Amino acid sequence: MQANEAGPNKNRVLFVTAISPLINTRRTKIFIKLDVQLYMITNSIYNCYAAVY
Repeated sequence: MQANEAGPNKNRVLFVTAISPLINTRRTKIFIKLDVQLYMITNSIYNCYAAVY
């Protein structure tokens, strides 16, 4: 149970640190929105998968 709780938080920290240098550029704002939506979808799928197993 502790591994499942620590996993999403680690992924979120890595995600934020990877995206933070890109936030200031106008060209990547659209891609950041798409990445955030995709991350939320994959995170919810991961939570469902962790809840089943």
